Amino acid sequence: EVFLWWTAGSNRASNTPVDVVHSGGTDYQHVDQRSSGGQWVSLGTYAFDAGTAGSVLVANTGTDGYVVADAVKFVEVAPPEIIMDNTDSTGVTVTGTWVSSTFTAGYYGSDYLHDDNTGKGTKNVRFTPAITTTGSYEVFARWTAGSTRASNVPVDIVNADGTEYLSVNQRYNGGEWVSLGVYNFNAGTAGSVLIATTG
Repeated sequence: EVFLWWTAGSNRASNTPVDVVHSGGTDYQHVDQRSSGGQWVSLGTYAFDAGTAGSVLVANTGTDGYVVADAVKFVEVAPPEIIMDNTDSTGVTVTGTWVSSTFTAGYYGSDYLHDDNTGKGTKNVRFTPAITTTGSYEVFARWTAGSTRASNVPVDIVNADGTEYLSVNQRYNGGEWVSLGVYNFNAGTAGSVLIATTG
């Protein structure tokens, strides 16, 4: 979210041009600097790419008074939280035969899936979120723990920078959200988390 600050007065311009250059183009607007002085005034929320391509231009073209260029503030808007469960009707792709169970406590939702300790390498579950806002996301996974669980579960995190290959120990930390790290994701459905059984 982009904010602008100015000092107000009757001799200020009521039609100050402000151009916000963002990743989607340029937003052209005018602000009345005769009022709302001494505070942060929101110009709107925009997407910006990393680097210095974005900017805010305060101009005096066609203005009817003094134009004040004092300060601008960029506030990162936190991406929305996305929770995906194995029972979701969209975004979850199950490969191979998995068993639905409620035997071990600590699962999220109505049940959890397990591979029945068979068909190693032929079974996986891919969670593909529909991300609305490009940005950095911390990714968490949840499972039910037990001594019969795999200690070396492959988890692939497909993100904007490539694929991160992890291995998690499901004999511990059951019934809680376990952080898998922070990754960049583009808006859309190109990113995913794959829980596999190979090895």
